[in-house]
Amino acid sequence: MDVVYEDLKNAKEGWSKVKPFVQAHSVNYPLVMGDYQVLKAYNIDAFPTTYLIDKAGRIAATYVGVVDRADVEGNIKTLLKER
Repeated sequence: MDVVYEDLKNAKEGWSKVKPFVQAHSVNYPLVMGDYQVLKAYNIDAFPTTYLIDKAGRIAATYVGVVDRADVEGNIKTLLKER
């Protein structure tokens, strides 16, 4: 969402731009290819915005801006312990 690729024809072309970055930076968590519907559904009004999603698919934590690694890791560990 934070880079406009106005000439893209579809999501497949969008992923062709994202995948090299993901591989180069060893991103090992799911990403969402955002569009206007995603912005609206999640009320995103700033970048970066990070969501931790629990096992039930609910938003467990929201981070706007740069996140504190220790805070995120602590929340992930707590979520992983939930049944």
